[in-house]
Amino acid sequence: MTPVELSRTVLCAVRRAVDVGALRVAVPARAVVAPPGPGGSGDYATNIALQLAKPSGRTPRYV
Repeated sequence: MTPVELSRTVLCAVRRAVDVGALRVAVPARAVVAPPGPGGSGDYATNIALQLAKPSGRTPRYV
């Protein structure tokens, strides 16, 4: 999967969570997916959970 495909997948998951009422946030226009920084693990990373945590009133782990 490419970063663009992963970004679409992440946004789709956020939309589903909003649709079923698990999250009450505005769905962002885009989700940045990139290789993790130095010392990071995995092939790709996104900070969407951190972006949505405060507006949703939830922890990033919940998001």
